[in-house]
Amino acid sequence: MKNNWEFLDLFIPVIRNDYRIKETYNHNIENEVETKITVISDKYDESTSMQEILGWK
Repeated sequence: MKNNWEFLDLFIPVIRNDYRIKETYNHNIENEVETKITVISDKYDESTSMQEILGWK
């Protein structure tokens, strides 16, 4: 049981900070980054339609 508490003492502050970042994040559209991306798909991929893939154009 001692090891579990040591683990929690180490990681709970990290997890709390992750949530703090999420809760206080303010998306500013003026700072958007424009960059090219590459979308790779397989013609047999049943989880994504061709229409969804082409939406990344």
